[in-house]
Amino acid sequence: MIKAETNEGRTTENLSVALTKVKTELGNNKKNLLIEKIKNTVIEHVYYSEKQIKTNFSDYLNQKLDYHYTYMANLFSKVHGSSIQNFIIKTKIERVKELLIYEDMTLTAIAAKLHYSSVAHLSNQFKKVTGLSPSQFIAANANTASLLPHNFPRVFHTYTDDSQEKESVILPLNPPQAANNSEGNLKQMEG
Repeated sequence: MIKAETNEGRTTENLSVALTKVKTELGNNKKNLLIEKIKNTVIEHVYYSEKQIKTNFSDYLNQKLDYHYTYMANLFSKVHGSSIQNFIIKTKIERVKELLIYEDMTLTAIAAKLHYSSVAHLSNQFKKVTGLSPSQFIAANANTASLLPHNFPRVFHTYTDDSQEKESVILPLNPPQAANNSEGNLKQMEG
């Protein structure tokens, strides 16, 4: 009888450990799902919404996702490694890059479209995130486009807040002069 009670005790203990592990995993999945919802809400707003938010973005997230912003901000920072605000800024700058390259929009038009208070504010954020001014980015993009084959992806190096380098791949447009000149430019570079 003593042996049965010991095995039963171990079984109960093992079951308790397994249940705790499942609860933890479910909690982590719920938290990860919330992180993805936050990211998707930011991306959806930056890329697809023309409306300017009438409240703070924190209030917008609070209303949209039905969680207290402080909880979301703390969770996001803990799991993602940066603040929601930094994610918003980086997402907006990626959108700025796309609009500069693919839509050929002016900074004034982009600042208005993405609801920046001024072109100067946009330019300062752009330089802080990428390490380049918008005009330097455009010039680097133009130089790269003329040297590479028309279907070759371009890589720009950007820097995070803690000065860690991060690569951004930007797929090129297919400008006729880049496609026609790419073989000659590559031969010149090789020679």
